[in-house]
Amino acid sequence: MPTGAKLLGAFIYCAVGALAALAAVPGLPDEQQPGQLVPLSALFGFYFGWSMIGKHVTHTTSLAQSLVLSIRTVVMMTVSTLFVVAGFKVYEGSIAMRYGGPVDAVTDIANQMIFFGKMAVQPPIFSVIGVGIVVGAIFVRWAGRVWE
Repeated sequence: MPTGAKLLGAFIYCAVGALAALAAVPGLPDEQQPGQLVPLSALFGFYFGWSMIGKHVTHTTSLAQSLVLSIRTVVMMTVSTLFVVAGFKVYEGSIAMRYGGPVDAVTDIANQMIFFGKMAVQPPIFSVIGVGIVVGAIFVRWAGRVWE
């Protein structure tokens, strides 16, 4: 059932995901096109904002609990986005016959996640995510208290 906390959480974390992906685009390698990175990050933000923080925030949730839920939401958004981007990169490599077999391709997903994760360690991305964690925790908690 939709609640105010779920709705606000979905939209706030959708914006956080999209803004973090936009901040990551200048740091991508030259041969890497951003493609669907921004919509994918926004989609994961919407989903995890609705299902993780929005679902668990109620009128009795403290600010510390909201911050922990917000951090958990952002970590899940980041890991999911990295997994899908790395999986797509490995899929492209498997189509180009760059792997010796399916096991090589599957194990390379972790390497690609680490590769893209290292590129995500930039001050603009951390700024967007940090502000998003705090703003999301405060406003989703407020929505959980007001519209419960």
